[in-house]
Amino acid sequence: MTKPKVLITNFHPGDGGGHTTYINRLLAAGLMDHFDLALAVPESSRLFTSARQYKNVRVFPCNFPGSVRELPAVLHAVRGLGEIFRAFPFQAIHCNGGRDHAIAVWWKGASRNRVKIVRTHHAIRQLSNDFYHRWFHHRLTDLHIYVAHAQRNINEAGNALRCSASVVIANGLDLAAYTPAPKCDRILRELGIQPDQMVFGSVGGVARHKRVDIMLRAVAGMAERERVVIVALGGEKGGRQLEELAGNLGVRHQFRYAGLHADVRPYISIFDVGFLLSNSIETASFAAREMMAMGVPLICSGYSGLLEVVEEGRNGFIAATDNVGEVVAGMRNFLQMRPGQLKQFGQAAREKAVRCFGQELMIQKTCTAYNQMIEG
Repeated sequence: MTKPKVLITNFHPGDGGGHTTYINRLLAAGLMDHFDLALAVPESSRLFTSARQYKNVRVFPCNFPGSVRELPAVLHAVRGLGEIFRAFPFQAIHCNGGRDHAIAVWWKGASRNRVKIVRTHHAIRQLSNDFYHRWFHHRLTDLHIYVAHAQRNINEAGNALRCSASVVIANGLDLAAYTPAPKCDRILRELGIQPDQMVFGSVGGVARHKRVDIMLRAVAGMAERERVVIVALGGEKGGRQLEELAGNLGVRHQFRYAGLHADVRPYISIFDVGFLLSNSIETASFAAREMMAMGVPLICSGYSGLLEVVEEGRNGFIAATDNVGEVVAGMRNFLQMRPGQLKQFGQAAREKAVRCFGQELMIQKTCTAYNQMIEG
């Protein structure tokens, strides 16, 4: 039986963050076992390189400009999508951002092609309800995938899209790869962490909306600061800015910017507690799930899908967005725990990951959504 052809797109020219992680997870978890897949992504993207390891997945170089000022490039991209269709006559195109989604919609409208369009939403952005956007998101887009229930509620608030097809499919992980592990001695030595210090860490990035600065401000106001080390992974520009802030706050010795790494597991292994304090954009963080899968309890902000990750008082604590005092309270809760209590929180984090974040469930739901859309 011939497998349906699906083209997956992503507009990011560089790392791509959660978008790239999401698509890599679909590929690594075996979506190609059920569909004939191809990718259309910029040649300069990390995804263009990483996806080429899958022999059964074709990869087409394709840029997705998004500005009206780039109209010639936009028209070139629309034509390019037509060329990809002639080489790989896909039945559905799975978009993962605003730019590639727009190119797909314009191509479909111009060509009058009956290809189905599915869009996964990776960010919080309330969708407009004017005529153009109803046509764009409702008439020419056949399925919207959200990664968290709260995200769907925010994005579609008061919108005609509630009449359109949408589904929530939580991000999934390889739970055999992300599993509890002994603390990595090499990382502990490199970061100069002492045995009596509690490590609060994040692999969720250091962009401004991640609010790593909240952790630094929290530590600055704690009398027990010498017992605490904050570790953050992410891009160098944001990391150096946080180092400067830590110095200004008088907590430079409590902060470790640890760089950007493809494999974050050795760093997660040294975390006693993870944190993710985003105040915008974040939907249902892969980083939060990775830390929980490795048995690390969390302190999270109460923003969007993060509320669906942490179970208050069981595998972590939730702090109101941008609230330093509540973060301090969460940190002190962990600092005051006996080792057995902290272990129980870690076990509960792993149990939640196994119950809810497995990649098999993600693939199963994605396959069902694809098939219903293509056959509909």
